[in-house]
Amino acid sequence: MSVKIFVSSTSTINLIDHPDNIIVIPDVIRYSDIEEYQDGLDIDTNIFYNRLRYDDTKLDIIPPSKEIIFELFKSHAKKDDEIILILPASGVIYFDDDTILELQDTYKNLVIFNSILFGYPLAKLILDLNSNIESGMQIEDALAIMEKTEENSEIIFYCPNEDVMSISQFEKTLKKKKTADKFYVLNFSSLIEIKKKDFDEVDDILRYIIKKTEGIDVIPFIMYTNELSYYIDYLEKKILNVYTLKTVKKVIIPPAAGIVLGPNAFGIGYIKLDDTRRK
Repeated sequence: MSVKIFVSSTSTINLIDHPDNIIVIPDVIRYSDIEEYQDGLDIDTNIFYNRLRYDDTKLDIIPPSKEIIFELFKSHAKKDDEIILILPASGVIYFDDDTILELQDTYKNLVIFNSILFGYPLAKLILDLNSNIESGMQIEDALAIMEKTEENSEIIFYCPNEDVMSISQFEKTLKKKKTADKFYVLNFSSLIEIKKKDFDEVDDILRYIIKKTEGIDVIPFIMYTNELSYYIDYLEKKILNVYTLKTVKKVIIPPAAGIVLGPNAFGIGYIKLDDTRRK
């Protein structure tokens, strides 16, 4: 008997190297009834964001069919295995209740963890979860640590109305956002637009993150939709001026969130470290 961890989606867990017992469930990117792709398998994320920029086709991100999910379980897990199914923030992508109930009936040792995160922080915490279980920790205790760490992680997203492709443009944007630009926070498992005046300028995100993490150990990260944008390196340098690190993790925003945030979004966030995870 072994422990198998299933997680949605491919563009979440593939952000980091992971062992074979962590299995991805690819989301479906659907442009129409005759055009759909499996996230991270038969469509590249950069291609997805380029289409989001220039293609007016309405698209949806949906979980795979029940048949595909069961085929993945059948291929990678035995019925007496300890299985953890990790679902990403429910406000970003939804799983069918009937599918979940049928999985629970079929796999008696199935534990479901409903995450409040998605993307890189979720992927990093899944890797930590697996390491804790492999070290001999009970699944319940390892999940309790993961849940506590999730509550101490945060991401603020800035969604400019226009793509920013140069340092000079981005520096101007830092000084004053445009009326059509938006800020989002991941709150209660959903992406919520910040309509108050908490963040009048993009630099306010950096000041907020620095203030929230003063005196504590964190892993800062940047999430983005366009790896060619110069502002990613610019933001990294600003963060490195504060934290005594050599690099800042830079990772793509999963398509399921990218649909909400738009093709030009980026987020700045952190995962708070605790004594258990530093050992």
